[in-house]
Amino acid sequence: MDSHSSHTSYEFLEYYLENRIIPFFLPAHSTHHLQPLDVRVFSPYQRYFTEAVDAETRRSHGALSIGKHNFFPILQQAREKALTSSIIKSAWKKAGLVPFNPREVYSLIPRDSTPEQHEASSSSRSPQTPRSPRSIRRLTKKVIYQANSSPQRRNASRLSSVVDHLIVENANLRADIKQLKKAVAEKR
Repeated sequence: MDSHSSHTSYEFLEYYLENRIIPFFLPAHSTHHLQPLDVRVFSPYQRYFTEAVDAETRRSHGALSIGKHNFFPILQQAREKALTSSIIKSAWKKAGLVPFNPREVYSLIPRDSTPEQHEASSSSRSPQTPRSPRSIRRLTKKVIYQANSSPQRRNASRLSSVVDHLIVENANLRADIKQLKKAVAEKR
């Protein structure tokens, strides 16, 4: 857990002690690098949930209303895809926890550079517009990581979620277009 006040109340810590739970505190503003769920699990979970909602929306021809009757089945589809042992193990590895490898996280920490070094490195390469879903996700992660404040990170995360949704929607539309072209070709 990070050092959020809700995690460190007396009652909460007392519960830990009574149930022989050892709390593990992470430095503030570091869970995006150190907490396995944040590192590798939540992103695929969100992506698979969005895909399941999109698939259900297509099946209902856009008349889908998510409510009590269909939320949990959709969520379960996402859970089955995202909460696999390989994804969970890779999350612990990427966080540098199992096997213990702090270099996994150290490599993500930006090194201080002088303004001259920064200027030289940024002028030597012209910015590239991302074209693939992978490069778009890489860029959004970079924007989130480089955000200077919590509100900026929150907005960047929201933007990342929108981008993920648009990527899935784009893929679905491309698949629909492909099917429509095939149907038209067969009609001819």
